[in-house]
Amino acid sequence: MTPAVAQERVADPLGGLARCFDDGDFRVASSTRLPTTKQFREVQTRAGAARVSTVDGYRLMLHKNSTAPLVNLKVEKSADGQFEQDRAAVLAYMELFSDTRGEGAKPLEVTRQDGVEVMALNQPGIDGGGPLSFYSFTHQASGVIGTAYILSQPASLREFHNYAEYTSLRDRFVGKLVHCMAQQTLPPRG
Repeated sequence: MTPAVAQERVADPLGGLARCFDDGDFRVASSTRLPTTKQFREVQTRAGAARVSTVDGYRLMLHKNSTAPLVNLKVEKSADGQFEQDRAAVLAYMELFSDTRGEGAKPLEVTRQDGVEVMALNQPGIDGGGPLSFYSFTHQASGVIGTAYILSQPASLREFHNYAEYTSLRDRFVGKLVHCMAQQTLPPRG
C-alpha cells in the first residue's frame, strides 16, 4: 500500500479563520495546525464509516474570560473535488449522533446563514454534563468544514448562570464563526 502524499504547504489559507477569534469576545487558548500527513478523518454513519478529507486544518480551544475551555473547534479544508462528499458524510454523522441522544434532547437543526450551512445539536439544559452543543458548519464556496463542541464548564468557572445566558453566549460564538467562514476567499474545492 502506498502512503498518502501530503500536499506541500506554501501558504496558510486557514490562518485567518483560525485567528478570527482573537478580537476580544473569545480568545484562542491553544491552536494546532494539522500535520501535512493528516489527509482525512473518519466519522460513523448509519451506513458505516465514512472519510472526510482534511488537506489542511486547525484545532483550537477557545475560552472567554474563564480558565475553563468553552469551545473545542476544528476548521478543515476539504481536498479538491471532495467537498460535497465530505459535507454529506458530516451530515450523515450528525444525523446518526442525533438518533442516539437521550429523551428530551433537541433534534438536529439544519439552517443556512450567510452561505454557511449550520448543523446543530443542543442539549435542553446546562447541567447534563458533556458537551452542551455540537455543531458542524460547511461553506461550499471555500470548501471549509467546521466542527464545534461547546463545552459544559465546571459550575464554579462557568461563563453563564442559566440556560438563557448559555444560549446567548452560544449564539454569539455561532454568529462569529459563520461570519468568519463567510469571509473566506479561498477558491472552491469540490
